[in-house]
Amino acid sequence: MRDSHKELVIKTAIQEYKNSILFGFSSSTAHAINMMEEAYYMCSAYNIKGIAELKETIKEAKEKYKNELGNL
Repeated sequence: MRDSHKELVIKTAIQEYKNSILFGFSSSTAHAINMMEEAYYMCSAYNIKGIAELKETIKEAKEKYKNELGNL
């Protein structure tokens, strides 16, 4: 996979998360957090633009919704 495709995966994962939290936590939010984690694992070995933002977004999301994620 080329770097441009990896960047697109990262951007898409972050955007899916942002879309899922527009009206609060839902099952799609949990799915979006999982999608971000998978994108991170796939791209973390490479120096891809946006990987730092993705890592920080995952950290913030897990902290913000830790109670909700624990109840699933």
